[in-house]
Amino acid sequence: YRRSPLPFDPPVVGYLCRMSEYFGLGILFDAFLRLKRDSRFKYLRLHLAGGSSGEDKKFIRQMLGNVSRHGFENDVRIFRRFDKANRIEFLESLTLLSVPAPAGEAFGAFQAEALAAGVPVVQPDAGGFPEFVAATGGGVIYRPNTDEALAHASASLLAEPDRLRELGARGREAVLEKYSLNGMTESMIGLYRMLTPETGES
Repeated sequence: YRRSPLPFDPPVVGYLCRMSEYFGLGILFDAFLRLKRDSRFKYLRLHLAGGSSGEDKKFIRQMLGNVSRHGFENDVRIFRRFDKANRIEFLESLTLLSVPAPAGEAFGAFQAEALAAGVPVVQPDAGGFPEFVAATGGGVIYRPNTDEALAHASASLLAEPDRLRELGARGREAVLEKYSLNGMTESMIGLYRMLTPETGES
């Protein structure tokens, strides 16, 4: 994963997951509209990736229609291809990432991918999100999981570029150390060694 330059001209909020109401995309759209009404973030962009199923199409059209009614249709971009090469390109375009899934996720690989690119995450207090953010130091947790709270948490980072860059750098370092294939393999081996009594046999 190449490191994102974390653009601020304009800043870009990203979403990397199935584009579905179930995973909180509606919350993110509403938070995006709130941020756009703040003069500090009038040039903000929203980038989406992760694909969708047939049942999501109507919901996505409604969200895009709402954005269009506010005059911001040119500020939203959907990345249709999300294989690894295109995900890396997508992540390089982001300033921060949020997938505000109401039910949370046990892990959420999108968090690890974002931090591998040095992109900090803004996640709700749900599922395993708080544990991951605490373990990596690569983002912030907000509560409750509303568009207002998400907009406030995102604004606090977008208004402090140095803090945002620090979170991204810290998260990238932690993910490459703890969640790379080699790092996770070493952790698993260490766990097995701790749990398996030594018998003295080879």
